[in-house]
Amino acid sequence: MGSKNKRAKRVRPKLPKNWEALRTMSRDELISLGLGPWDDGLLLLLLLPHTWYDYIPEGLELVSIDGKAYTHKVYPRDEYNNIDWAAVNWGRHTGVNYTDDDHRGGFLAYGILVMEAPYQCVRGRVT
Repeated sequence: MGSKNKRAKRVRPKLPKNWEALRTMSRDELISLGLGPWDDGLLLLLLLPHTWYDYIPEGLELVSIDGKAYTHKVYPRDEYNNIDWAAVNWGRHTGVNYTDDDHRGGFLAYGILVMEAPYQCVRGRVT
């Protein structure tokens, strides 16, 4: 009919002003910013929202859901904005770990490890 297909404008998510300060915030402060808790019984990890991926500064230290530390580095792209898999594979060969935008439930698979204390461990779960 008379309606035109218009692409929805991409809305910039609410982002932290100081990315490095995320590591010093409490669990409740991080959750209020939109981070999501990941509890595997060992890590107190708060996952970054998927909508933040394009804004995360390269070099930010993050922790993945498997407990490995990563320095945020986006996949290299070619002139058509496709992932340059040859560069990715060479980077892995030389020790570069890229962080990707794979997500589940609206959260990336890595985030900020909460360092506040005290926590109690009850039956293998941190509370």
